[in-house]
Amino acid sequence: MRRRLLLGPPGTGKTTRLLKEVQGFLDAGVKPDRIAFASFTRAAVREAKEAAMIKFGLSAQELPYFRTLHSLTFHSLGMRRADILGRDDIQRLAEITGEEISGHHDLGISTLGERGDALLALDQTSRARRITLEAEYHNQGGYIDWYRLLRFVESYRLFRGDTGKLDFTDLLEMYLGENDPLVDRGYAGRPLPVDVVIVDEVQDLTPLMWRVVERMFSNVREFICAGDDDQVLYSWAGSDPESIINFVGEHEVLAHSYRLPRAVHDYATQVTARIERRHPKLFHPRDAEGTVDWFMRPEEVDLSSGTWLLLARTRRQLSALTEIARSQGVAYSLMGNNAVSMATVRLIQAWEGLRRGHPVAGAELKKLVSVGVLSEHLHFDSDTEYTRSELGLPEVLPIWHEVLTEIPYIEREYMISCLRRGEKLTNEVRVRIGTIHYAKGLEADNVLLLTDITERVRKGMDLDPDSEERVLYVGITRAKENLFLVTPRTSRFYNI
Repeated sequence: MRRRLLLGPPGTGKTTRLLKEVQGFLDAGVKPDRIAFASFTRAAVREAKEAAMIKFGLSAQELPYFRTLHSLTFHSLGMRRADILGRDDIQRLAEITGEEISGHHDLGISTLGERGDALLALDQTSRARRITLEAEYHNQGGYIDWYRLLRFVESYRLFRGDTGKLDFTDLLEMYLGENDPLVDRGYAGRPLPVDVVIVDEVQDLTPLMWRVVERMFSNVREFICAGDDDQVLYSWAGSDPESIINFVGEHEVLAHSYRLPRAVHDYATQVTARIERRHPKLFHPRDAEGTVDWFMRPEEVDLSSGTWLLLARTRRQLSALTEIARSQGVAYSLMGNNAVSMATVRLIQAWEGLRRGHPVAGAELKKLVSVGVLSEHLHFDSDTEYTRSELGLPEVLPIWHEVLTEIPYIEREYMISCLRRGEKLTNEVRVRIGTIHYAKGLEADNVLLLTDITERVRKGMDLDPDSEERVLYVGITRAKENLFLVTPRTSRFYNI
């Protein structure tokens, strides 16, 4: 087996390079259904699969092994969706244990406070790291009552046994034949029938996932891993940079960034220089100077042109950033969700279409009826278009914000402000707001980064400084042109 590791620093064209690898295999006669492309995240797999389908003219059915690692395990074991714990099951678990559990713990254990989600996360990360619960408890600072944690983990184990349902960590353990007897189904997974595999974003894999990868693809001729240990964001969930640092096989660094200008590149290398355990990587910036500047207050930023990422370490810090966008009348998204929903935009478009005498589809007019703008006595065929005159409406109709009063006044004023400044509510937003974790894989002309952190993040930094340096590095390296850092306002902040 040939083993290769492609190290892809920010903006070095890792996805493009991996598609070239796929092209090479296809040209060499490897059938598409003998090529696997695996990753921890759906986004990485989706991007690669869609690009491969377009570039090589393949259908989704011809690429059956372009999946997340959990999906590959799920299908390999012949599981059904009903076998996996769902939202309703998690709510039942919360009721039984008396703990507050949402089932979402993607913010890191240190940010979850005393909620039951933190207990669930500790169970998952100890299993993902393949260490004892007690060891993981101390790794994360030991701030939760130990006996409460023990009671919860045992209750969760019994709950899975009683319901006969599995969590995704159970799937991985089952594939290896190492699962808990309470949830044992009596079989383990076999290696997949593929000749080559590409495992992307390997910095996100936990030790448990690495074991599954090694078993699942033990029979391949070509084993290619791609990632960057400097961009590990999920160390709290068990992601292990040591797996990259200690990788056995050929190593190659993609050495030219098509994103980072010199100023941002130089600043980023100052951060990686502080990471004690890392794989050394020399890569070059693109031929542009760029800027790195400081603001005393985030309100000083002018969002009127260019693309932007406004980033903070935790969700609780994002309200200050959304207020900036709203005060400047800028359309934005928050954690991937547009501030103005498309449902609201379609209501406005439908009314404005009628007001201007344009034909409007019946399906859109039904929505105007549902919010009380048009009479409920009117009836429409969804596929037929109707004009103002056909509906018997006056020739002069008020503008949308005088009619659509079910939209809260503050929201109407915000949208009016956006439109007056030339922002298009129907276009893809220029300004995206989110946590640094959300921004992984994104880029923008301009990045504004809050340098303050919370007390829990600071405690996590004390326990594992390398992890937070990597988070900071990811935030900084989203910038294509300009990086703007906000002077900290508290005694807890990144060391930059």
